[in-house]
Amino acid sequence: MRNKLVALILLTSVVISSCSAAKDGVTSSVEQVTEQTSATTSAVTSETSAAEPETSAATTVQEKFEFNPHVHVDLMDQWTAPDYWSSFYNLCDALREGRDTFECSSREAYEWCLDDVTMGSLFPACSMAVCGKSDDGSKPFEDGVGRIYYKIPAEEVVARQKEFEGVIEDIINTYVEKDDSDFEKCIKLYDYIESNYTYGELDLSDTDTEGFFYKCITDKRGICSDISAAYAYLLMQVGVDAMSVGCFDDMDHAWTYLVIDGQGYHSDPTWALKSYTSMEHLDLDYFLMTDEERTESGCPVTDLTVGLYPKYWIKDTDIDLSADSRKYEALGHAVLDRLDEENKTIYYWEEDEPKEFCYK
Repeated sequence: MRNKLVALILLTSVVISSCSAAKDGVTSSVEQVTEQTSATTSAVTSETSAAEPETSAATTVQEKFEFNPHVHVDLMDQWTAPDYWSSFYNLCDALREGRDTFECSSREAYEWCLDDVTMGSLFPACSMAVCGKSDDGSKPFEDGVGRIYYKIPAEEVVARQKEFEGVIEDIINTYVEKDDSDFEKCIKLYDYIESNYTYGELDLSDTDTEGFFYKCITDKRGICSDISAAYAYLLMQVGVDAMSVGCFDDMDHAWTYLVIDGQGYHSDPTWALKSYTSMEHLDLDYFLMTDEERTESGCPVTDLTVGLYPKYWIKDTDIDLSADSRKYEALGHAVLDRLDEENKTIYYWEEDEPKEFCYK
């Protein structure tokens, strides 16, 4: 059974307590300890990911990620029709240009596109900066056209979005490589969150025009629902299917549901924060859990909530968000030592005993 140390903290605070802020620039343990295959790579230091490659004729330029304005959650396709997605992508393109209308398939699709949770989860920088409610008497949706109502000047929204895209590209290109497997992407970004984020309420003074999920990513701070959505968004940016889910049984809590190789898993980026555990290395207790393990931790999965779904409660849908693969069960009590990508092996400690796990 998994260690529940941080669960006790959350239970006493009902996910509204805060903890001391971790200093920016903390380098993740995955990044520190990943074995490098290049002969020119020096010993791992806190600057590993930012180090410039040596200039030589044989140097291979690492392909970089580019910001994806059209992130997609395949899990949503069990409910969301294709026209909803195409309408939403039209909205994203319009916002990047500061336009005030976009092509939209229906009134229902329009309402889903402009919903705060949809915007916050899939296009965070513009969440709360725009809305779908008229204050001038105009019709929000008519004849296949949706109107965008800006709460702040459109040029400010465009500038915020452009800056945010640069932030996201910096994060994912620092911690993830294009040829990483989905497992490697998940553990590297998990370690990024654990090493750099802190738990606590956001500054509410700005959230009337800056959404919670956007603030969480830029401030590296938030409560469980914010942090789980931030982790999911970064995973979506590198092509991993993920979204924030939660429960209200036993405790109010949220985490990230993700898919690797067609199998679902629960990963909780809040309970492994190093600012909670005071651990130097990454605790994998709450990484890639099964339904059984998530339930044993105090978060029953029988009645999940999903903010992205209009029906909200999984019980009201036929959606399958199960996690029954035990492929990564060995990591349930693991503390990461190092990630050997060349040999697809994780070296870890379990109760001070060194062990290894092949993740091919």
